[in-house]
Amino acid sequence: MCGSEEKRIFAHLAEAVAEYRIKAKTGAENMSEKKKEVPIWEKVTITIDEANAYSGIGVVKLRELTEQEDCPFVLWIGSRRLVKRKKFEEYLESQYSV
Repeated sequence: MCGSEEKRIFAHLAEAVAEYRIKAKTGAENMSEKKKEVPIWEKVTITIDEANAYSGIGVVKLRELTEQEDCPFVLWIGSRRLVKRKKFEEYLESQYSV
């Protein structure tokens, strides 16, 4: 290949990379705009990790509590375990120790 042909190919590649970076950046911005974070205190259900952050109760203890057959604040969706936030708050208010 001659030098001018190589320059043309590299210029084309540089242009394609620049265009890809712009699209990738715009796509990431659109994704972050679509995903709105809802505060824990406004959610109906929360994950075990969110319940841990919200209450200060350890993840192991929360899993132990939600494994119980009569747990009033657990919601199972298949094998996914969620905590009903309001019921969880009511449960905590009624307990002396956990």
